[in-house]
Amino acid sequence: MTAVEFSFDVGTSENHKVYFYFDRFSGKFKIEIDGHMQIGDFRTYSFKLTKVYEFPVGTEEQHQVRIEKKRKLLMAPFRKLIIASI
Repeated sequence: MTAVEFSFDVGTSENHKVYFYFDRFSGKFKIEIDGHMQIGDFRTYSFKLTKVYEFPVGTEEQHQVRIEKKRKLLMAPFRKLIIASI
């Protein structure tokens, strides 16, 4: 399994769905809000061990979403990927 994907809801009165997708084999990465692309990227390698994505969600009921993607130092494509939404 090379792809990691998950989604979660944000907000109570103004509900939005945040979708995260990252394929470690192809390097394709995207974050969508309600089916619309928020962040798209193509990563084949990175020197940083932690990559942070922060973005607002909502208009009337605004939330600041932070997603952290952490990787191990050695043999990263073959090890467990840690992703947390805060």
